[in-house]
Amino acid sequence: MEELQTAAGHQHRSRDLECQVPHPARPPEVFNYTDYRIFLRDMLQHLSKVNGSRFSLRAISRRMDLGGPSSLSMISNCQRHLPEDKVAKCIQAIGLDKQSGEYFELIHLLARARTETDR
Repeated sequence: MEELQTAAGHQHRSRDLECQVPHPARPPEVFNYTDYRIFLRDMLQHLSKVNGSRFSLRAISRRMDLGGPSSLSMISNCQRHLPEDKVAKCIQAIGLDKQSGEYFELIHLLARARTETDR
């Protein structure tokens, strides 16, 4: 039996050299977005894919203190904005690091800006 190591560093023992462990899915990178709602939609899709049945909009919306999954769904579908007082909880709920969280806050402010001067 031979031991294989994938690019992700996982080791796998197999008699068949073609058998490999798939690479873990990578989350979307917030710095590639200018609209926090589109990023949030993509991140929620990623979390759902990675966590499967253990993921729920209800649980995430509770952690964000939004009141229900319909509010989170409307935000991620660009029908509503995330309230300013919920941004920090959102950052924590989706697991962003400090630098990514600061950028998320900036693109949130940009989306909420009403005038060109504010932008």
